[in-house]
Amino acid sequence: MVPLLRDRLVSRWLGGGFTGALGAGVIGWGLRKLREGLRREPELLDVSKLVPGETYTITTKPAPRRRERKLAQRVVKAERKARRAGRVTTPTPRGQRRLAELDSARSNLQAAQDASLAKARRKAPPTRRRTFR
Repeated sequence: MVPLLRDRLVSRWLGGGFTGALGAGVIGWGLRKLREGLRREPELLDVSKLVPGETYTITTKPAPRRRERKLAQRVVKAERKARRAGRVTTPTPRGQRRLAELDSARSNLQAAQDASLAKARRKAPPTRRRTFR
């Protein structure tokens, strides 16, 4: 019933013939992709078989904070500029400055990520390691 109504609506909006068929196909594809995106099924991440004595540790990484996102954008921009500056055979003063900016941006981003991870570890409740036997 739904496909029939959809086809009638599409044929009224887009007309019959090739354009209507193409429009119906695009709309059908879009609706299928929307359904796939909204589906709430658990996602399978790993299937492992443990032998006695092995441990399996699961850790999560905290979501990046605003400062980390801004620093990551800065690193991307600095890499783009450094790539352009690196095209010449001998680095010009501008090229050297851009490479220094890239190194600075990378180190700032790494420091912010380390601080964020340390803060998340301090906030997290203590965990016990379990050994599967």
